[in-house]
Amino acid sequence: FTNADISRAYESLKTLPDAALVIPYYPVDAERAKSFGLLGVEKDEAGNLQIKDFVEKPRYTTNIPDSTKFHSNSHYEGALVEYNSAQKAKNDKGEFMANPGMYFIGRDVIDVLTAHGHIESLGGKYSDIVSTGLGANVMPAIVQLCNEGKLLTKDGKPMKVYTVPLERADGKPAVWDDIGTAEAYLDVVKDVARETASKGVGHDNKYYGISESVLKDFEANVDLKQGIVYASKESRDAFGAFKEAKGVDVAAGNMYIAS
Repeated sequence: FTNADISRAYESLKTLPDAALVIPYYPVDAERAKSFGLLGVEKDEAGNLQIKDFVEKPRYTTNIPDSTKFHSNSHYEGALVEYNSAQKAKNDKGEFMANPGMYFIGRDVIDVLTAHGHIESLGGKYSDIVSTGLGANVMPAIVQLCNEGKLLTKDGKPMKVYTVPLERADGKPAVWDDIGTAEAYLDVVKDVARETASKGVGHDNKYYGISESVLKDFEANVDLKQGIVYASKESRDAFGAFKEAKGVDVAAGNMYIAS
């Protein structure tokens, strides 16, 4: 659920040096960071953020774990590793970088993975990759291959994985939330309803993933018993326009592949 302009992240795939993959990040505070997968990064010489690790829902984000509260040294050491990993998932403002699950990957990367037999090890046929285990399996594997220098450009240069801020069309921070249940959807709908009531619906506060007339057709678009949120026509049209404008060859689920 977002008002982000995904074309901004897509364009960074074209401009960042030797980019294999770009995953935009959404800034969250220390408490919210415990509920999200985070992106562990290192800055390169140009100041770009390269993803080096995925940190899955860390329990310790602000305070170093207290060794006296653990029954075994191994559990304490594990907690310490978790805490230290989380500290590498911060931007310059000290915000934690949550992974919103949007993946922008170059077509040549798919070709390289296929040529070297990595596609099969990452999840079988290419058609299977876009529908299963992206965040849990495929993307961490690509990051690992890049970290080990095993994923190369056609010119033989090591490829890299980057993160950039998730932004609106005007370059300002986007709104994003992970809607996993009908209850969470309702909470966000209330927030949007308040905003549209005061500001109206326009380019700056258009939310893809929910229709403009949400207050009128909410019941038609949500199955509360099943916790299912149906895609709105607006979001489909916006995504279709993005694919056409940017020449995206394949786009399925939350994976976008440049032609």
